[in-house]
Amino acid sequence: MEFGELTASDFAFDINDHPEFDKNTGAVILCDYGQEFSGVYGNYLQTRTVIHRRILILDKKGLSHANVEYWFRSMKKSNSSDMLENMSGKYGSFWVTGEGSGILRVKASSYFLESYCSITTTDLQKEDIHLLDASELVKKNKLVFSIPGVKTGSIIEYTLTEVGEFSLLARKLYFQHTLPCLHSEYRFAFKETDSYAIITTGLVKTKLKPIGTSITSPQFIKYKTKTNKFVLEYIPAMKWQPYVSTMDNYRIGLMLQLNRYYVRRHQTERQIKEH
Repeated sequence: MEFGELTASDFAFDINDHPEFDKNTGAVILCDYGQEFSGVYGNYLQTRTVIHRRILILDKKGLSHANVEYWFRSMKKSNSSDMLENMSGKYGSFWVTGEGSGILRVKASSYFLESYCSITTTDLQKEDIHLLDASELVKKNKLVFSIPGVKTGSIIEYTLTEVGEFSLLARKLYFQHTLPCLHSEYRFAFKETDSYAIITTGLVKTKLKPIGTSITSPQFIKYKTKTNKFVLEYIPAMKWQPYVSTMDNYRIGLMLQLNRYYVRRHQTERQIKEH
């Protein structure tokens, strides 16, 4: 899925064609794409996380999904006003950074199919983006943005790219949300010589396994990487329930944990012990 590449057929969705979905939903996720990979950028080992989501607004109840919130890592408290002042970008794509925090790129647009079959595009503007300071305990900054030009029948699309410190534990990605989803995909790239354990969460009947594996050597990474791809389709919404403190425990999700890595200097493999 390429950002901004839509056709009239993308707007042609009928909730009645999907009996597994709630008929009263105000919006549906057309595609939910996630990717995480680690590599050497300059002299630092970093992890990059990409979230790309496309949502169709079915009625007025779904308009609130144009307001997006995202927490991103921060090594220490960063002042949100300074981060907004230093924010750069145009055409709906902006880079956000701060002292001691990760780097975050946000890109968002809304699309509407006109009666004469042309698609009107409205891009995210700088004034649509807001930041909240990280607390001393959480060590995260909160990004909030409102995608402009959204109305019933619109498609909203946004991409979030976060660059942070390398972590042995990959970020948990959820396939299930408060909206039904037609297609959810997660790709995880790591060194070809390493091994990761697959940890699944939620009420999933079948064990999640990679459906595709490829070996590549991107320009920004100084070694060959192995990419696993996980795909789920036609996922019903997970409605929030009263008296349940952590709904995330019941959502279908995936996390990968490093359990073996290769030390090039010693030409040996090392197993990470469980405690």
